[in-house]
Amino acid sequence: MGQEFGAQLTPRTTKSARAQAIFQKVYKDTGWRKRAVLVYKGGLVDKTTGKELPDVNTGIFTMPATQARQIDWSDDDALSNLDWSFYRDFCHPALS
Repeated sequence: MGQEFGAQLTPRTTKSARAQAIFQKVYKDTGWRKRAVLVYKGGLVDKTTGKELPDVNTGIFTMPATQARQIDWSDDDALSNLDWSFYRDFCHPALS
């Protein structure tokens, strides 16, 4: 899928890395401190029909308001050490 910090990224870790970037943008740049939910859609193909499935949820991440208020969103080092998969509520089984 891709390389980041010398490690091969799986679809699951790629979604976690993207979630980090999006949450950081939401909380650091806008000052939002309430609950936020990221929903990834699409990227799957039906094996039977070969048709793309653009509306299928492939990942859901939730940042609770209590956690959002505790995180220092301006500290890039601290953010890079968080386990973002902790905030992953769902990852489509096809992405394992």
